[in-house]
Amino acid sequence: MFGNMKLSWKQGIVVALCVVAMIVVWVRFGANTFVRGRTVIGPTELKALDAGNAGINIVVTRPWFTDSVLVLNVGEPDDDRDFDRIDATRCLLQCAKHLENEPFKRLYLANKWTRLYYLDNADVRKLGQRYHTGESWSNAALYIEVAQHARTLNDSLAFKPGTGPLAQIANVDNWNTMMGNLMR
Repeated sequence: MFGNMKLSWKQGIVVALCVVAMIVVWVRFGANTFVRGRTVIGPTELKALDAGNAGINIVVTRPWFTDSVLVLNVGEPDDDRDFDRIDATRCLLQCAKHLENEPFKRLYLANKWTRLYYLDNADVRKLGQRYHTGESWSNAALYIEVAQHARTLNDSLAFKPGTGPLAQIANVDNWNTMMGNLMR
């Protein structure tokens, strides 16, 4: 069909420029969307959950070929925004509340699309429900509990829970380590 088609050199240049433009658009937009998956919670939804989330680059996606997992990615904030571990944890808890009716088995926590930890569905739902009831403002321990539920990619607990009289200090250290890894 195309074997007998001959293009002039001008038509060839136009075709080549169109192909290059399509490749650039794919690399810039399409490949990222395809590799990362369908957006469940993007920057707009995150800002709608709390106006204080403006400029924070946390996105929840659902990979294309599985419906059983979600990925919460912590990216670089906007240039005019700085956010800390408390902000990121608050966003995670808000996302957990928002995902209440989403079907999934695991929520992977990632930094720049590299998965580091995961939370089981039941833990995400429990944290989201507790956040929704207002416990997060009166009970700072809820933020720290996120690390107690985190698992490594090989299915073991990511952090050993603190025990004894200094348990809360160890738990804060676990949370600090986890959030530090997510915000590198």
